[in-house]
Amino acid sequence: MRVRSGVQGFDVLIDGGFPEGTSVVLQGPPGTEKETFAFQFLAEGLRAGEAAVVVVSSTSPEQFLDSLAKFGVAIETAIALNRLKIVDWHSYQEENVAGVEERGHIVRCSVDLTNVAIALSRALGTLAVNVPRRAVLEVLSRGLRIYDVDQVYAFAQSSKAKLSRHKVTAIFLLEKEMHDTATLSSVSQPFDGVIDIDRRREGDTIVRKIGVLSLKDTVPDSRFHLCDMVAGKGLRVRTTANLGAYVSSDRNLLPTFSNVATLVGVYTIPAAH
Repeated sequence: MRVRSGVQGFDVLIDGGFPEGTSVVLQGPPGTEKETFAFQFLAEGLRAGEAAVVVVSSTSPEQFLDSLAKFGVAIETAIALNRLKIVDWHSYQEENVAGVEERGHIVRCSVDLTNVAIALSRALGTLAVNVPRRAVLEVLSRGLRIYDVDQVYAFAQSSKAKLSRHKVTAIFLLEKEMHDTATLSSVSQPFDGVIDIDRRREGDTIVRKIGVLSLKDTVPDSRFHLCDMVAGKGLRVRTTANLGAYVSSDRNLLPTFSNVATLVGVYTIPAAH
């Protein structure tokens, strides 16, 4: 079974979608591209009645859910049906969190990676059954800022195995510019594939490209393709022709989920020439 990404133009690069139960790394620069991909991925499943688990570390669960709702997800319905669980690895930065604390659809945890793993297990254990499952985990880069590579590798390896047992198709976000090449390579080893987003400024134009470096049970299109941030739609991958890059006005990019909410506002993208 293939799991659709929800990103227009992307699935053709990976034989129609992610193999069910795989966990992949989505790496890219700080900014909204990775987070927008993640929101579209989650929204694709939740709108279709699937279930999802999310680990947040750069924003509060409330801010995350507000942003997710802007992608057409009925948040309250998903929560009521146990189809949406949040692991909160953010609140400990602002207040004391003792171990693991369950608060309805939110499972809070302390800074300890062991507690993050426990919180993830509890979220998965209370998630709706007999429906496809997805996950987005914003945990690797924060983990690498606190712990050494070996500890984060071990966490990634065990989390990937746990998600696979639960038949969860998952995306782990990673900010590649924060880490050296050796670290990126090491922390990506346990996973089933790597997707890479590149963003460069050429004058007043932001040029974005996306490529699939590897993916289990898939012969991916290994080329990098232009992609655009489209008002009201999010990320879109160009796979039919190289028509040039759109001009973007997102000059102040922040590496948080909360900033992505601005993408669904009304703004104009000039025509490509």
